[in-house]
Amino acid sequence: MKKLLLVATLSMFSIAFSQTQSSDYDNKVKNLKTFVKNVYNNDSTKIKTYIKDESNGKIFSCKNKGY
Repeated sequence: MKKLLLVATLSMFSIAFSQTQSSDYDNKVKNLKTFVKNVYNNDSTKIKTYIKDESNGKIFSCKNKGY
């Protein structure tokens, strides 16, 4: 009986902990989106564009802002 109670208690804690982690993740994503929007609106020169060369997989900076 004690083993069953222990398993049930651990299960409840793991479920509760996993739900708070997902809400923390959602909050972090929302904060990151807000940060990116603010940086882009305030000073878009800080945003850099990178391109991946499909032939060799290398990533390099794009100097043309219109791309």
